[in-house]
Amino acid sequence: MNDNSSKWEEYHFTEPKEGPQVAGELYHPYSGSTGTMLGGIWRLGNGIAGTNMDGEGTLVTLYTGVLGDETVFLLEGEVEVAETECSEAFLPRWRHNWTLLWNSWMTKGPLTQKLWVSREM
Repeated sequence: MNDNSSKWEEYHFTEPKEGPQVAGELYHPYSGSTGTMLGGIWRLGNGIAGTNMDGEGTLVTLYTGVLGDETVFLLEGEVEVAETECSEAFLPRWRHNWTLLWNSWMTKGPLTQKLWVSREM
């Protein structure tokens, strides 16, 4: 992966409970041959769009998997994922817009990157 890729795009999305959001950047080098799968890299960090980290390098992002059913692999950094209603931690794998899992992603800087694969909606 090229960190200086001109193909990084600000990640604009709409959360059903929060409305329009910007959280980090996406790089989309992969798509399925049938057009039903997506894959790419998501990153957050100082100087990256939508990354408003506190003084300790922590950022909380509310997310419900708006890109479709997602499976993720953490490439760099540290992430705590919890179901927001009960604060129960779990592995970051869920179904698209699964409202029972209103997720809170707490990323700890200076840089967090994840590889994601999802089924398009």
